[in-house]
Amino acid sequence: MAELSRRLVAEHSHTVTVSTTTALSTADFRHPGAPQLAHGESWEDGVLVRRHRVVKVLGAHMHRVQEQAYRRRWPGNGIVRTIYEGPLSPGMARDAARVPADVVAATAFPLAHMHLATLAARVRGIPVVLFGALHPEDRWGFDRDVIRRAIRSATAYAAYTQYEADYVVSLGLDPERVHIVPPGVDPEPFGRAARAEAPAAEPVVGFFGQMTAHKGLLDLLAAMRIVWERVPSARLVIAGARRVGTAQVEGAIEELPAELQARVRLETDVPEARKAELFATFDVFASPSAFESFGITFLEAWSAGLPIVGCRVGAVASVVRDGTDGLLVEAGDPRQLAAALERLLADPAERARLGAAGREAVLARHSWPAITNQVAELYSSLGDATPTRA
Repeated sequence: MAELSRRLVAEHSHTVTVSTTTALSTADFRHPGAPQLAHGESWEDGVLVRRHRVVKVLGAHMHRVQEQAYRRRWPGNGIVRTIYEGPLSPGMARDAARVPADVVAATAFPLAHMHLATLAARVRGIPVVLFGALHPEDRWGFDRDVIRRAIRSATAYAAYTQYEADYVVSLGLDPERVHIVPPGVDPEPFGRAARAEAPAAEPVVGFFGQMTAHKGLLDLLAAMRIVWERVPSARLVIAGARRVGTAQVEGAIEELPAELQARVRLETDVPEARKAELFATFDVFASPSAFESFGITFLEAWSAGLPIVGCRVGAVASVVRDGTDGLLVEAGDPRQLAAALERLLADPAERARLGAAGREAVLARHSWPAITNQVAELYSSLGDATPTRA
């Protein structure tokens, strides 16, 4: 959304105001004492960014309440989960009600500000576009009546994949209001980063993303135990953003025998400037998450010419073409994951073929100028359309 906002200003002369929070991650919406960004207003590449503080007192004390409400299916448990999830930000509420706008765009569910956006747009009589980024397989996160009502009230819905588009139509949203708008990526830095010309003596399986168990990292570690029996020289790099759940992943690594621990490297909080350089050290990209709305790291891996191993579930199966630009395995099955990794580690030609096809897909379907044009046309097409009550 940051890139899209910058490009709408630079390439289409839009005026864009981003209303967001000072939190560094969604988990920080309810964790007192977490590091924060500066509160206030700033101009970033022509975009006015307004960062607001978050009220954490409710979320910090609601873990057991929302858990019981969900397990016992109490009426309104979806609302309880949404309050717990946050962000609860009076500043964002004021922005939703007052910031001048012809169109309100919001991302992403299941966060509470999505409902602020739909409510404010309806009250103000202006169109609202929801970039939902849904993972319906995550029942706790997305199986909520409050989300379904918000989706049905949207003037337009921007789905990342055909899978997501079909899902929101199944909820009762008019298909004419659903548009497929995939994420974009800048492939140039990844293509520029130098890769080793000769096959590595110690091939590297790489992961990049949020370093938590819900990204399938425990399955990846279990799979690598199997891989190391046949490819003892292989290495595993787990890189990305440190989160509350990172300690669980670190604990699983510490349970490995010492000789296997030595074959795992953690790269935490990798700066954007180093990302392409890091991807250039990978031979295979593995992201075995069971919950993805798309998987932007797939685009980054393909930009670097890497083959992908993902899970045959939800939106991922709409993104990765099994056998064409990657391999798909069943979610939660370390043995299948290990077999796919071994297959690619043993076959440099197949790695090159899948990676090249992935890079072609990025260049053909995920260029930022084309996606920005699509969004600008969507906004312009809304005209005097207003949200519907649902």
